[in-house]
Amino acid sequence: MTYPVQFRHVAGQTIVDFVRVRHRVFRLPVLLLVVLLTLSGCGGTGTSTTEPIAWHLDPTATHIPPPTATLPPVPTATTQPSPTATSVPEQHGDSHGASTLSADELQTLQPNELGVVTVFEYHVITTNPEEEAQFVRTKDDFIADLTWMYEHDFYAVPLRDVLENRISAPAGKIPMVLTFDDATTWQFDATEDADGNLVISPDSAVGILEDFFAAHPDFGHTAVFAVVVNNCFAFPDADQMPLCEKKLKWLADHGYEIANHTMNHADLLDVTDDEFMHEVGETKLFIDEHVSGPANLGDVLFLPFGNYPDKDDHQDQRAMMRDGFEYKGETIKLAGAMMVGSNPAVSPASVSWDPIWIPRVQCFDESLEYWFDVFTSGGTVLYVSDGDPNTITVPDPLPGWLPGELDPDLIQEWGRDLVQYDPDTGEVNGSGRTNGRKHDDARGDLG
Repeated sequence: MTYPVQFRHVAGQTIVDFVRVRHRVFRLPVLLLVVLLTLSGCGGTGTSTTEPIAWHLDPTATHIPPPTATLPPVPTATTQPSPTATSVPEQHGDSHGASTLSADELQTLQPNELGVVTVFEYHVITTNPEEEAQFVRTKDDFIADLTWMYEHDFYAVPLRDVLENRISAPAGKIPMVLTFDDATTWQFDATEDADGNLVISPDSAVGILEDFFAAHPDFGHTAVFAVVVNNCFAFPDADQMPLCEKKLKWLADHGYEIANHTMNHADLLDVTDDEFMHEVGETKLFIDEHVSGPANLGDVLFLPFGNYPDKDDHQDQRAMMRDGFEYKGETIKLAGAMMVGSNPAVSPASVSWDPIWIPRVQCFDESLEYWFDVFTSGGTVLYVSDGDPNTITVPDPLPGWLPGELDPDLIQEWGRDLVQYDPDTGEVNGSGRTNGRKHDDARGDLG
């Protein structure tokens, strides 16, 4: 079947108007942002008791916590060595029952796959500095963001890899995910040449990414675009709508992922069950029709406005997010749901991981200045890859808040091998290894 895509346009609408309508823009003053983050992020050790994590600890629960005005806490930790961009070793050895890294490599790179994974959240990209706002990033600042990430050993990985707890960043790299909400022309602006090939604007997000990836081939090459079907890369330029399907195919063919941002950017806080199923289910079917292979993240919902269905009035819809629902003869089962803000996500190997509640770091000046400082100062423990997606490698003893996040049985259920090593010597603690078996519950591999 073919899904007709209709463009909705408000004459004369500017970037600022768009952002205000779509995202109810507010700007936290720098001091307030830092105070909120400090109050919520400096405490102690052990497992967080915030609502998302508490909900996760009961895997049978149907209650999905609502977004909160305050920022979820990020535990503190002791400073860990920062790997250098040139120190990615050659992989060797058997990936099952032992580390693929030598003791020297473990000691040097200090992999820790229980650390946090940052999902960066972008929206509009502009060349006009006067338009910069909370959800509007200039091209120059976007390039500066990517440059900072590259220089600090971050590595772009597919969101699917995170959801499947099968992260394949090179050893010593810090995996992260780049995400873009709304699928606007500012993200993917293109024309067709005489042969019908897309010519991508170098000022749109895709053009900027392609240039940066080409110049930095050891940075990874992927990002997630969360599509609003009725605006499919054609706002504010309605003339781009005929290129929707071609753009989706281009993204899939070039290593990017396409996710579900509903049909109409609907606020799911208070809609009927039929509206909820239409907004989510119809978008899933649209993506299934136009995007094949691993690029298809139609079962990953990027929540418009960050709003989950109301916890008092729409528990059935919250259950649908967890358990799935039937729509037009198809079973729609979400593999993940992405929040709007406001901190890094726990490792998918952590006991606190919940794919229906994945936070993101918003990309505006005050937010990035804060988090970049946290990352470089050792204010939280970052996920550092061991280079092998089949193993979960952690130091022993674990630093800071992490001991409460490790469950060897959970690692085993994922079908991964747990490798624990002495961070001072790099020697592997043999008793920490497991023989992996397939994880088949709600947090297991995506089909």
